[in-house]
Amino acid sequence: MIKNILNILKKNISFKNFRNSNFDIVLFDRNYAGLNLKGLNTFVYNENDIHLLYLFKSLINYLKQKNELSLKENYFKSLYSDFNAKIAIGHDIESRIFDFKILSSKTKVIVYQHGFYWPIHQARSAQRFKNFKSDFFLIFDKWHKKIFKGVKTKFIISGSVKNNEIKIKNKKSKKKKYDIMYISQFRYLDKICLTEKKSGYESFVYENHAHAMKYSDTLEIFILKILNEYCKKNNKILCVALASNRKEKKNKINKEDELKFYNQYLDRFKTEANNSFEIAEKSNLSICLSSNLGPELLSRGKKVLFLNANTLISDWYFLKKEEGPFWYKGKNKEKIFKKIQFLLSCSSDKWNKIIKKNKNIKMYFDPNNNKLKKIINRLI
Repeated sequence: MIKNILNILKKNISFKNFRNSNFDIVLFDRNYAGLNLKGLNTFVYNENDIHLLYLFKSLINYLKQKNELSLKENYFKSLYSDFNAKIAIGHDIESRIFDFKILSSKTKVIVYQHGFYWPIHQARSAQRFKNFKSDFFLIFDKWHKKIFKGVKTKFIISGSVKNNEIKIKNKKSKKKKYDIMYISQFRYLDKICLTEKKSGYESFVYENHAHAMKYSDTLEIFILKILNEYCKKNNKILCVALASNRKEKKNKINKEDELKFYNQYLDRFKTEANNSFEIAEKSNLSICLSSNLGPELLSRGKKVLFLNANTLISDWYFLKKEEGPFWYKGKNKEKIFKKIQFLLSCSSDKWNKIIKKNKNIKMYFDPNNNKLKKIINRLI
């Protein structure tokens, strides 16, 4: 009880009454996917709001005898009941959407996959999603059914819902501004990665302190050093798609720290405030380590090189062999150079043939989320 009260004090107090709201759709994902639902009565749920009216109602219900629900369950059941929504939409990362299904059985629940899972996640996910329920579950591909096999639902392969919804403004610009776009893996700055004295490509920070760095940093720096050398030798223009520019990372990743990190290991690079999809449109080739963005760009037919030195943990399940035309899981610098050179010189026709030959690797792409919106229109 005390813990619940302390949590309430951290929330934004709201006096809103949702009675007779009759929402068409309630979004439990903060509209992470940016769904265009014009013409529908849509409400974006904010978990940081505490609705005082429903708190009082739930407290009264909780104190009644023979009430088997907890105070928290009473609160949400009362709130969800007044939403009276036809559809609720959310992603798999947070369990809130699955809780909603239990407390508001009349509403149809659509869950969509937020991001990629690694094979190492299978055992943990089987336990986490055990006995969860939803009416529909939109997943990236057939393989991910293994991850979500504990969910009682109707699976629909739709690719990335977020990726499907994004429209590119400067589509198919003929002249590319950048040779290479590197997809940032930065999350937070470990000061041990930096030094006031930088001695070019062979930065002694990495050479002397790699054993004490975060494992993810050592892997990324290893690739950055190779990429830096390639761009210097071949006079290539590199752009870094900063993680701090992403909408979902705002206020979570420090942009200044991210720039310090890349300035330490790259001698010359550009950045833009545009989203990564727009930057990729201006680039000849994108390089991905373990970001969702790599497969999403590949689904759109963009040239992507997957460099994965961390097969122990984050091994792409769709890349079965150690290397292929647009991926390499090893550490040989010369091989990485050759992969980059090959893809930079690869014509559109040749690239399309490569993709066609490896069609099982390319993630499904559903522009404008037609599959999802057909379900919504059917249920409304």
